[in-house]
Amino acid sequence: MNPQEILARTLYAEAGPCAVRGIEALAALVLRRARAALACPVGRARFAAHAQASTLPAMVAAVCRAPFQFAC
Repeated sequence: MNPQEILARTLYAEAGPCAVRGIEALAALVLRRARAALACPVGRARFAAHAQASTLPAMVAAVCRAPFQFAC
Protein backbone atom coordinates (compact mmCIF):
# COMPACT_ATOMS: atom_id res chain seq x y z
CA MET A 1 0.00 0.00 0.00
CA ASN A 2 1.17 3.51 -0.68
CA PRO A 3 1.19 6.25 2.00
CA GLN A 4 -2.01 7.84 0.70
CA GLU A 5 -3.91 4.58 1.07
CA ILE A 6 -2.52 4.04 4.57
CA LEU A 7 -3.59 7.55 5.61
CA ALA A 8 -7.04 7.12 4.05
CA ARG A 9 -7.60 3.80 5.82
CA THR A 10 -6.44 5.23 9.12
CA LEU A 11 -8.77 8.21 8.77
CA TYR A 12 -11.70 5.97 7.86
CA ALA A 13 -11.04 3.53 10.70
CA GLU A 14 -10.57 6.20 13.35
CA ALA A 15 -13.05 8.88 12.29
CA GLY A 16 -15.24 7.29 9.63
CA PRO A 17 -18.66 8.13 11.13
CA CYS A 18 -17.58 11.58 12.32
CA ALA A 19 -18.24 14.86 10.59
CA VAL A 20 -15.81 16.20 8.01
CA ARG A 21 -14.24 18.49 10.60
CA GLY A 22 -13.36 15.48 12.75
CA ILE A 23 -11.67 13.74 9.84
CA GLU A 24 -9.79 16.93 8.97
CA ALA A 25 -8.63 17.26 12.58
CA LEU A 26 -7.33 13.69 12.60
CA ALA A 27 -5.51 14.26 9.30
CA ALA A 28 -3.92 17.41 10.74
CA LEU A 29 -2.82 15.42 13.80
CA VAL A 30 -1.14 12.78 11.63
CA LEU A 31 0.66 15.43 9.56
CA ARG A 32 1.78 17.30 12.68
CA ARG A 33 3.21 14.08 14.15
CA ALA A 34 4.93 13.21 10.86
CA ARG A 35 6.54 16.65 10.66
CA ALA A 36 7.68 16.39 14.27
CA ALA A 37 9.16 12.97 13.56
CA LEU A 38 11.09 14.35 10.57
CA ALA A 39 12.33 17.35 12.55
CA CYS A 40 14.08 15.66 15.45
CA PRO A 41 15.06 12.26 16.84
CA VAL A 42 12.86 12.71 19.91
CA GLY A 43 9.79 13.18 17.72
CA ARG A 44 10.82 10.17 15.65
CA ALA A 45 11.07 8.01 18.74
CA ARG A 46 7.80 9.28 20.16
CA PHE A 47 5.57 9.25 17.09
CA ALA A 48 7.11 6.91 14.50
CA ALA A 49 8.83 4.15 16.50
CA HIS A 50 12.29 5.10 15.16
CA ALA A 51 11.24 4.72 11.50
CA GLN A 52 13.96 5.45 8.98
CA ALA A 53 11.68 7.33 6.57
CA SER A 54 13.16 10.48 5.08
CA THR A 55 10.21 11.96 3.17
CA LEU A 56 6.93 13.32 4.48
CA PRO A 57 4.71 10.71 2.75
CA ALA A 58 6.85 7.86 4.07
CA MET A 59 6.79 9.37 7.56
CA VAL A 60 2.99 9.73 7.41
CA ALA A 61 2.78 6.00 6.71
CA ALA A 62 5.20 5.29 9.56
CA VAL A 63 3.16 7.40 11.99
CA CYS A 64 -0.07 5.65 10.99
CA ARG A 65 1.55 2.24 11.47
CA ALA A 66 3.42 3.02 14.69
CA PRO A 67 2.25 1.03 17.71
CA PHE A 68 -0.04 2.72 20.24
CA GLN A 69 -0.67 5.81 18.06
CA PHE A 70 -4.14 4.90 16.82
CA ALA A 71 -6.59 2.21 17.87
CA CYS A 72 -6.90 0.75 14.38
